[in-house]
Amino acid sequence: MRLFASLLTSTLALVQVNAALGSFDASCQSITYTKSGSDIVLAAGCAKSNGTYYWTTISLNSCIGNFNGQLNCGSGYASSCSTCNILNGNNLECQQCKDTSENLKRSVSWLPICIRNEEGTLKCH
Repeated sequence: MRLFASLLTSTLALVQVNAALGSFDASCQSITYTKSGSDIVLAAGCAKSNGTYYWTTISLNSCIGNFNGQLNCGSGYASSCSTCNILNGNNLECQQCKDTSENLKRSVSWLPICIRNEEGTLKCH
């Protein structure tokens, strides 16, 4: 019975780690954001499937794009959006994103939609 309980506990812990992989906000710790020119860099210690953590960084500009004034998954937002900051922990907010008519729009993107943890490394979706 003890062996079964121990095996069940180990299996549940492994399932939790594997379920968390993919969603960086659930499987990474010590998340920081640093401005780098017009871009923002995300850094974190992210879990691997074996339970160890790896320090990794990614440029938000490589994962977020501006599509007619709206932030979405892609790349290159920093060239057409300005006054950008992190809002509520994992949202990129830009006060001024140009649309196709050169009008400026406010836009927000939830970062876990566009960035994932893949075996301890942050990657774009």
